[in-house]
Amino acid sequence: MRRFYGYTLTIRGLGYVNQEEAEIVRFIYNSYLEGHSLGGISKLLQQKGIPSPTGNETWGRAAIDKMLSNPKYIYYIVDRELYYAAQAEKALRSNIITTQTGVERKSTHYSSKNQLGGII
Repeated sequence: MRRFYGYTLTIRGLGYVNQEEAEIVRFIYNSYLEGHSLGGISKLLQQKGIPSPTGNETWGRAAIDKMLSNPKYIYYIVDRELYYAAQAEKALRSNIITTQTGVERKSTHYSSKNQLGGII
């Protein structure tokens, strides 16, 4: 059975919020909204000595991205405003846009830390 970070399952399959992991989830959301990239958040977690959900020393970008996109964190671990702010930030940073003719990539990439970074 796959483990859901931030929650602990009992023998009967009932889950409860793991407060220590929930704090890490909130740290990830807040770090992302402060402008850190997925790789940057991975480095911050490694510097703090926080192992990944699989017990590895480093967190994969995909694991962080999935965590930021998972609505199961709403209410119990992150509030709605924090979750939806992260979704809006992800949309801003995305280099994929939908046009009338289909899906295309933007010619520049957004960086919330330095808005001129995509231009220079």
